[in-house]
Amino acid sequence: MPMIYQEIFSKEEGFSLLEMVIGIAILSIVLIPTLSFFSSSLSFIGRTDQRTQALNVGQQMMEELKAQDFEGLEDKEKTKEVGNFSFDLDIEVEEEPDALEDIKKVTVTVSWEDDDSQKIELVTLITKR
Repeated sequence: MPMIYQEIFSKEEGFSLLEMVIGIAILSIVLIPTLSFFSSSLSFIGRTDQRTQALNVGQQMMEELKAQDFEGLEDKEKTKEVGNFSFDLDIEVEEEPDALEDIKKVTVTVSWEDDDSQKIELVTLITKR
């Protein structure tokens, strides 16, 4: 075999097993926290989406109550399904004691989760037209 071929084939280049193990360990140290961050971010986005949907449901209900006849405003409970979410609405109507008789305080509470641990409360005053 000519000399040039012996030089090309005799050089041993590449990574040893120890170098590969150290490289994989360093890569793991960097990637595990990064992947954990993405996982918690996805969870946060899901909760935010659910909270936004709950707020929209509450605002929609408040607008429906404002459009109703003043005398027809009363306490009630409802359940509303939006996409994959189920929301419980609790509507409380009370006369304002310190105000004129033509004002009612309306509270819409939107709760979700099985144990109603998450909730949003919207409050407004509605007057007689």
